[in-house]
Amino acid sequence: MKYFHNLKIATKLLISFAIVLSFCVLLGVFSIFQLAKVNETATELNVNWMPSVEAVLMLKKDVLEFRVQELQHILSNDDAERTAVEKKQGEILARFEKTNEMYKKLISEPGEKVMYAEFSGLWEQYQMEDFKILGLSRTGKRDEAMAAVRGKSSQLMMEIT
Repeated sequence: MKYFHNLKIATKLLISFAIVLSFCVLLGVFSIFQLAKVNETATELNVNWMPSVEAVLMLKKDVLEFRVQELQHILSNDDAERTAVEKKQGEILARFEKTNEMYKKLISEPGEKVMYAEFSGLWEQYQMEDFKILGLSRTGKRDEAMAAVRGKSSQLMMEIT
């Protein structure tokens, strides 16, 4: 310590600034490495997770729209309305299948695969129920169709969404 005390002021200032500068450089290097980690995480979110989340939300939207059309079918008063509703359901199913295929390619986690398999099974069961409901609706059995909508169909819809 006495050695530092005996130095000239210019030398002391130079040593002090060198120490502060070296700390700043170390802090900068550390920050760059930490920002690289943040960038890696953000890139993974952008490339892997966000498209998956977007696809899942689109699937959910299509499922709910399909359900609305199912109810519209029951409430329809004539065959022309029912035909229009069935056409709309076909369009929704086509969009659903396209999104579903896109989502299958994005699945990356084992837990996600299990959830998707469960979802697919429930969706198949729901479509079978929908087929029964539309059959009842076409034959004018509105009350039976509504009872079916409130029964297993409703339970499956709750599990799907």
